[in-house]
Amino acid sequence: MLHGAFEADRQGFYDRGWGPNWLVSWAALELFNDVSDNTAQKYETRQISLLRRSEAQQESTGSAIRLQVRRAYADLRSAEQRIDVAKASVAEAEESLRITQKPFHAGMNNVTDLLRTETAVLDVADAVSGGRA
Repeated sequence: MLHGAFEADRQGFYDRGWGPNWLVSWAALELFNDVSDNTAQKYETRQISLLRRSEAQQESTGSAIRLQVRRAYADLRSAEQRIDVAKASVAEAEESLRITQKPFHAGMNNVTDLLRTETAVLDVADAVSGGRA
């Protein structure tokens, strides 16, 4: 609320000292306090809004990280299973080669069967290693 007083018919309006100035200053201070309170309330509301948005982003980021970890774990388990299958394939191919070598050394098999089996072992080993020599 703005309060102020002065006498218009007085010739020495400015000569009287701080009276009217003090009243106007006090009224201006009260006006700025209202503005300051309103600004502080807006600032606080803004800070609360930013905090809530930050918390939501943090939760969203946490959820995304948990999802990535679950996917990575599932990929790891899948890779381990593929490795187990590949090891079994290599073992089977090596056993097949061993079985083919015995008749070959006894003269009961020809070299073509032995080479075919050795090629199969190399193909499986190459597939397991991902083509790395």
